[in-house]
Amino acid sequence: MGIPLYKSDTVNTGECIECLQCVTACPRGNVSYSFAGSNVRPLLAGTMAVITITCAYGGVGLALAASQTAETPVQIEATLDDGAVSGEIELHSAASPSADTTGTAAPQTAPFATGTAAASASLYADGTYTGTGTGFRGASTQVSVTIQGGVITDITPVSTGDDAPYFDRAFSLVCSDIMSCQSASVDAVSGATYSSQGIMDAVQDALSQAAL
Repeated sequence: MGIPLYKSDTVNTGECIECLQCVTACPRGNVSYSFAGSNVRPLLAGTMAVITITCAYGGVGLALAASQTAETPVQIEATLDDGAVSGEIELHSAASPSADTTGTAAPQTAPFATGTAAASASLYADGTYTGTGTGFRGASTQVSVTIQGGVITDITPVSTGDDAPYFDRAFSLVCSDIMSCQSASVDAVSGATYSSQGIMDAVQDALSQAAL
């Protein structure tokens, strides 16, 4: 997850997904995982984490299935690095107007219109703008954002100091979400959090230049 363990004696952060790879990979055996003040073996801790996540999402699933008033589909996704756990659950309420009698979701209206209607309500001026953000360990990330008809139509990488595998994975997913919702405020990609944030910051910088 790119957490700088060397900066402190104890790490307690929401970035940690408890994969325990830091414990098994440490060449000096200096890293340990503790729960309630006691050290826990990696295998036992990993098993506890999987059970906790499974129970938590199972409870959420039962609660959502019992509700008959939801208007839109609810998607829950849980992913741990290294393939430990990967699951995706999509629930549709029986009363939801977006699903037909066969259980297949009907196509949803695009959240942002294109053409004249979008341009009339747009907050951005047409053109191509370059923005800069900060990625992993202070590395600079630059992107080029194209605005046409008042909407974001293309995001192209210009330069980055991040490692290519992490940046490339984050870029494709983050930019797809940004163009889908027309906002730089989207979810980061698990395992490439810093690269994701650098991309979002760079896009936001470009959009601030395009703001009317």
